[in-house]
Amino acid sequence: MVSNDDATTGVRVTHQMLFNTDQVIEVFVIGVGGVGGALLEQIKRQQGWLKNKHIDLRVCGVAILRRC
Repeated sequence: MVSNDDATTGVRVTHQMLFNTDQVIEVFVIGVGGVGGALLEQIKRQQGWLKNKHIDLRVCGVAILRRC
């Protein structure tokens, strides 16, 4: 028997190997202050790890908010 979590992982890995596809995640960041800036830095630092996991995380846009 295979656990549900292992089955899900097995299907995902098999699909990636057969079709050689990456999971694409598109991100749009609103604000680059404390939280947004930290998120962008983390994405930058994690690119190698994400690539090894076949995850193509794309920052599609960044909005800078200014208060009047």
